[in-house]
Amino acid sequence: KVIIPSEIKGTPVVAIIARAFWKCETITSVYIPDSVKNIYDNAFSSCKNLERVRLPSFLDSIKNALFLGCEKLKEIELPNGIKSISNSAFMSCKSLKEIVIPESVTSISLNAFWGCNLKQLRIPKFVDSMKPYGINADEVIVDSENKTYYSVDNCILTRKDNILFSGGKNGIIPEIVSVIGEKAFYAIEKERMDIPGNIK
Repeated sequence: KVIIPSEIKGTPVVAIIARAFWKCETITSVYIPDSVKNIYDNAFSSCKNLERVRLPSFLDSIKNALFLGCEKLKEIELPNGIKSISNSAFMSCKSLKEIVIPESVTSISLNAFWGCNLKQLRIPKFVDSMKPYGINADEVIVDSENKTYYSVDNCILTRKDNILFSGGKNGIIPEIVSVIGEKAFYAIEKERMDIPGNIK
């Protein structure tokens, strides 16, 4: 277990540098105090035995590849106030089955949850930017008040033109879809997929 101190010799601990704990395979849990305002890229990537993390309350983003390859990670609560979940933030966290995305999030980047085994993922109403194959869950629900995206049959579509942004694991393509976006079904293994006749 690792407990990050809130101060060292009277000086507050305000950041964790990039790759600070990279490939530390002996770590099973981490407690990060609220004094920490920034945790930089890859800080905990490839900590293969890390199971649970307590994040500080005042983070504004989950940085690139922060928990990439943390295969046993299963307990983490994202603090209210974060605005973005960056590239590969939780990529290949295959033990991660539940995570709540705070209402404050507006951006979910490339591969953010790729390789996880999420049972359900809810996309908050203020998310207006997502990258391909960042979403990977058995059930995907977009907040009904989201003005950029909406969900049908576990798929994510764009409100503006009904482009299939992210396909569901069930391989169903909603009839309303007009265009299948780039890599919408990336890494989704299906023996059969029916393409609606109105696809351009």
